[in-house]
Amino acid sequence: MPRMVTQIHQIIDALHNEGVAILLVEQNVPLTLEASQRVYIMEKGAIRHHALSSELKVGDAVIKQYLGV
Repeated sequence: MPRMVTQIHQIIDALHNEGVAILLVEQNVPLTLEASQRVYIMEKGAIRHHALSSELKVGDAVIKQYLGV
């Protein structure tokens, strides 16, 4: 499904460039970090962590703790 992921990313970028706020619920960590400005990690309906996307990287302790990546 790499083509679909690319298309979704392009759509997100286009909407963002038009000033549209987007709530993206996604498990693809690299895509999410690239496409977003802020990240909120939720567990059982509660926000457990939030940060600027630029502060997080795949493999960070927070990502490993909550997402197992």
